[in-house]
Amino acid sequence: MALQEITKVLEIKPWLATAGMPTVDQLETVTTHGFKTIINLAMENSPGVTKNEEQIVKSFGLKYFHIPVVWEKPLRSDFDHFVSIMQSLKGEKTFIHCVLNIRVSIFVYLYRVHYLQEVKELASISTSLTIEGSSSGTNNCFDNVSNLPASSW
Repeated sequence: MALQEITKVLEIKPWLATAGMPTVDQLETVTTHGFKTIINLAMENSPGVTKNEEQIVKSFGLKYFHIPVVWEKPLRSDFDHFVSIMQSLKGEKTFIHCVLNIRVSIFVYLYRVHYLQEVKELASISTSLTIEGSSSGTNNCFDNVSNLPASSW
């Protein structure tokens, strides 16, 4: 199975890809494409959630992190936890997902700009590609995350 079959998948860097909610078969595909870690930002009650995702991912030999980010109210502590995980992985091939790759795209955008020191315009291209045409209240989540206090940046 091709990685491109996963909902809204986007390969941002050789070591980083983001997507919407993968199925069990698609989680296995992530493994065959060399990813070593999966980070899930979806809530446990999100639509289409893969039951027992952590156990499935770990059975494939991958690391798994779950940061349940509330769509309507992402917290600075959620983002800080995300940053901590990303920095601990040091460029390890990582696959990050939520339901529609919107929450993830926003967190990854902020990480790329504030921690990888990428130019905002370059980092925003992948965010725009992912959220374009979405009608899931994107502005609400983006506004909330974008306005997180930047005191530690």
